[in-house]
Amino acid sequence: NFEKYYLLDTNILLEDARNIFKLSDGAKNLIILSETVLDELDSKKSGYDEINFQAREFARILENSEVLSSNKHEDFKIIRLKLINQDETILDIISKDEYTINSKNISLNILNDRKILEIASFANNHYKKQVEFLSLDIMARTRAISLDIKTDALVGKDKDVFDFEFTKEITINFED
Repeated sequence: NFEKYYLLDTNILLEDARNIFKLSDGAKNLIILSETVLDELDSKKSGYDEINFQAREFARILENSEVLSSNKHEDFKIIRLKLINQDETILDIISKDEYTINSKNISLNILNDRKILEIASFANNHYKKQVEFLSLDIMARTRAISLDIKTDALVGKDKDVFDFEFTKEITINFED
């Protein structure tokens, strides 16, 4: 009973972990994550860069969640969580023990993209609604298109609007 179904790539959450709440739009939309996204976020928690902060922030978001259900469909397992925020965002995490991808001679990032897209294909059939794959990675979005998965880059009409004001107050002694 959701308006939209979004499957997120890791980079959407590394750009801003709170994107999950924005995309949920007051719990109107279902957010779907592949276990591969969780693995990639987990591997980025250490460090002092912005992506490391965002990975830790997402871990804090997950920490404040409640498991609503855990179901198995074919070879896939779906865990439904309610994220405790003002809108009680609903999140489905989908995992699979064995992926159909041949992992020989494929770099890890390409392998992970293909695992995420395998989850997206399953989600399209499982929810009987069109699932939209959101990614900032043009290569992953191109692969999604080749698999007939609707995709977008998470940029809207306001992407070039910058309404920020940065100020810093400095006290300088007259003698200086």
